[in-house]
Amino acid sequence: MVLNLTLNAPPFSINKAYYRRGNRTTEYREWTQNIHDQLDSFSDEITAFREAFAPTKHALSVRIIHFLPSSKLYTKSGKISRRSKDLSNVEKTLIDVLFDPRYFKRGFSTLNLDDTFIIDLHSFKRESSTDEFTINVVIQLLPLENSRSNP
Repeated sequence: MVLNLTLNAPPFSINKAYYRRGNRTTEYREWTQNIHDQLDSFSDEITAFREAFAPTKHALSVRIIHFLPSSKLYTKSGKISRRSKDLSNVEKTLIDVLFDPRYFKRGFSTLNLDDTFIIDLHSFKRESSTDEFTINVVIQLLPLENSRSNP
């Protein structure tokens, strides 16, 4: 089974998500609320995916593509801009919002799955054809017996 989500949001870095002793920043809370509001339109698909997942039978594969406006992805000289964010720093915030059971318990449409089941993670930054921020997330169930072999 595959879950395909398209979200209209910029990447958000874990470096800007927290301050002093794990308190979430206002900016991060607003970004999280935006993502949760958009996930509501996928609630049926998310529920079906969650119900299809069996921890003794499945692992998860996640593919994330951050589409960025060219002005954010590239500098004027054509190099990759530092404003485009470090991929490893934006993976964590997005995965937490999509998977974390704490958000599910508050009534948000999330997968409510432990992200330790993710055994395959690929992230990309690409230029947006619409010059807007978009995040495409594809989550796939993998048979557990196939995940035990070497890549």
